Amino acid sequence: MWCSPAVLPPLAAVLALAAPSAAQEPTSALALAGQPVLALAGHAAVSGVLRQASGGRRRIVAERLRLPGPPMGVAADRFVYGWGCDPRGCREEGLFLAFDTARERIYLLVVEDGAPNLFVPPRTAPWPETLAEPLRAFHPALAAALRFAPAER
Repeated sequence: MWCSPAVLPPLAAVLALAAPSAAQEPTSALALAGQPVLALAGHAAVSGVLRQASGGRRRIVAERLRLPGPPMGVAADRFVYGWGCDPRGCREEGLFLAFDTARERIYLLVVEDGAPNLFVPPRTAPWPETLAEPLRAFHPALAAALRFAPAER
């Protein structure tokens, strides 16, 4: 089904702006380290999964992807991660996004109105322990509430 650009869902519009042209597309999402988290959301291996995982929260995810944050980092030579936070702080409004390049899996945490709004994987599922430190930097209280387990190979 074709949609005019004027009626694109907000997340699709954000991802379209973030996506580099085919000639610029990095082979691995790891090459995005040092860029804002919005660049990861636009990567071909991440954008479709992110759209699906966002479900009815696409507008919120799109807004949080545009928030300022530190440059993305890499952990264990396979996870690229980053976040954006409202000027009032990540505890109020924020988004943490990570991508496991080995398993091609995303990890997403969205904070809205001071409370966690979306967890991918769900809150009860373990997150890779490799992401524990970056999550503590993003939101210490939420990181303390999550379960962590060794990353599967």
